[in-house]
Amino acid sequence: MKARFALVAASAAAAVALALPATTHAQNGEWEFWKSFGSPEDSSAIIRLAIDSQGTLYLSHSGGTDKIIYKSTDVIPALFADDPPTATVLYQNNDIANGFQGLVVDSSDNLFVVGDWDGSNPGEVLKFDVNGDPVTDFGDNGVLAVPDALRPVGAALTSDEGFLVIASVFGDAIFSVDPVTGDEIVTEADPDTGTFLRDIAVRPVDGGDDEIYGNVTSQLWRITGGSATDLSGYTDSVNLTPGLPLSNPQGFSVRPSVIHFPADDTVIFSNVNDDEAAVVVYDPVEDEIVQTLEQWGDTPQNLNQAAGVAAIHAVEDPDNGTQYDLLFVSQFGTAIVVYRKELPTSVEDWTILH
Repeated sequence: MKARFALVAASAAAAVALALPATTHAQNGEWEFWKSFGSPEDSSAIIRLAIDSQGTLYLSHSGGTDKIIYKSTDVIPALFADDPPTATVLYQNNDIANGFQGLVVDSSDNLFVVGDWDGSNPGEVLKFDVNGDPVTDFGDNGVLAVPDALRPVGAALTSDEGFLVIASVFGDAIFSVDPVTGDEIVTEADPDTGTFLRDIAVRPVDGGDDEIYGNVTSQLWRITGGSATDLSGYTDSVNLTPGLPLSNPQGFSVRPSVIHFPADDTVIFSNVNDDEAAVVVYDPVEDEIVQTLEQWGDTPQNLNQAAGVAAIHAVEDPDNGTQYDLLFVSQFGTAIVVYRKELPTSVEDWTILH
């Protein structure tokens, strides 16, 4: 059973430097619940997701003493076949006490992972190739230790893939590493978004002045002033969603994430709070929230601490050729929820129209 994928997954969006789509979210439709599946070993702590252009899904698990990166290569065909997807352990290091959090995939389907420290063991930046093997030229055999002062919790790539940009939870530091060698860690910018910057995403903008979007205790911030070649300028910040409820900044389970989805040119992020946890779709052109996902299931139930989000464009149903965009949302509990929307045209027509 073969699925076909066009363009790139959202987690790799910043790495491809494509022109932004000419259509809007409204023309491309809204997300609707499709189905759900159990996370590996019924884990209670899947906190981040990423998906590459081949449909491989990566999940970071940070519950209890198990700090694991999972890899699933059959998730999309399994879902279309109504089968449970399978997953294998890609990497494990239980000394990363606060767990692996930031996940991002580049245009060659290399996976970058960042893991937060616990005050005694250093954080890590990891790089794996498309086969799941450590990239030996990066850091020390694919592993880069991070100084204690920098706590990596989110990652994105600049539009030219020149820098791996990493969010540090305390002090709002945004720092970078060379995505090829990992030789040097540089503190690049200190935007004033408040403490507890949990994740970041990059939205390419014409001219190379990428916008950075940060999830700060479940609210969405835009960080500007720099570019793909001058990260030190990213000091201007604004809270785009001050009306949304804040999450508990200290809570272990509070690992909200954010992605840029280039097929719609939307920014999708999780709002984790005690009352009405949701996944929020924001239009950066219109400067407005265009959809809020609060429920899932055939018998609708509320999203519960929906921490991780990842999306992929143009997946083909092997039975009838219908093409969909898919949005994956990790519950902090045991479920991965999948939303989808049917594309109005074929991938070829979609490409021509854009």
